[in-house]
Amino acid sequence: SPYRGVDHARRLRGLADAWRGGPLVGGTTYGAIFGPHLEEESAVLMALGGDMKAASGLGTGLARDSRGAGREAAARALEGLGGAAPRLLVLFHEPQMGEGAAIVAGAREALGEDFPIVGGGTGTGVILEQSPLSKQFIGRKVLAGSCVGLLLAGDFKLACGVSHGAVPISKAYTLTKSSGNVLLEFDGRPALEVFEEALGIDYAAHGLSLSAFYVACASLEPEGEGFMVLGLWGASREKKALLCGTNIPQGGRFRFVKMEPETILAETGLAAAEAARTLGRTPKAAICFDCYGRKLQLGSHGLVDRELDALHKAIGGAPLAGMYSGSEIGALPGPAGRGYRARYGHASTCFALLGDS
Repeated sequence: SPYRGVDHARRLRGLADAWRGGPLVGGTTYGAIFGPHLEEESAVLMALGGDMKAASGLGTGLARDSRGAGREAAARALEGLGGAAPRLLVLFHEPQMGEGAAIVAGAREALGEDFPIVGGGTGTGVILEQSPLSKQFIGRKVLAGSCVGLLLAGDFKLACGVSHGAVPISKAYTLTKSSGNVLLEFDGRPALEVFEEALGIDYAAHGLSLSAFYVACASLEPEGEGFMVLGLWGASREKKALLCGTNIPQGGRFRFVKMEPETILAETGLAAAEAARTLGRTPKAAICFDCYGRKLQLGSHGLVDRELDALHKAIGGAPLAGMYSGSEIGALPGPAGRGYRARYGHASTCFALLGDS
């Protein structure tokens, strides 16, 4: 739903009345996705039916215990399935509170390490607005600072995909010192110095702004196949540090990557086509979470609908619904092709395709 100019509680009451008892989850966005188009001032709704069962779950206390909130949302939804085997979790969360990666880790604790999860951070409609918090919806409730999930079970086929178009432009570095979302040292050297050396730039002369976001992202080294991108939002000359969009514990391996519009567009189509091949049949529906930073970059070139059109065509024109989000949760292939490994990141398009069994 749009954030501004909407009586969210009244809208949910109307939806719930028309819905007649089925689980309903969602949230406010940085723009809605309806088929191959961006919708700025519209509510987008997807209905799922057939041989399927669904249950919703709510997790609270993100600031106090993000992992516990993710676990709570997944566990409540699992309980609501009444013993049916879960297949997919669609998760919405407040991206300005708590730790996104911890929310995902908590949900995996309830559902299993290789369980597929897709989702993203709800939005306020305005890029980089920090206040007030966005809204999450579950049933007739309008919430803030929470995570809500929809857990699906049933006899259907599922395939997930992640696309970011990130091209590594540096060697891998070990994050040897960090504090929350502040990256202090790579390989024992000041993080900003390593960044400047890897990209061949002088931060004092250029600065790090949102316009440079896709030229300088940090990516987590792959676990199995693929990786997620973690956005760099700025730098501190005084601390010689980099500022990330989420808390990152030290010890991980990272590379700097470059992301250009044409690469982004090409990979979106390829990733969607590969997911459709994995599904092995014509998709009946797709749920998508796309980064608002991609919307900003592609939008500056008039290419937002081109990305959505590439995704829509690759899934054969099946119903496509989703949102531009403040962060993304993607389901990457697990080690040795075993299931999916849910991961948290930025600057990505993450989606799930559903089809008949």
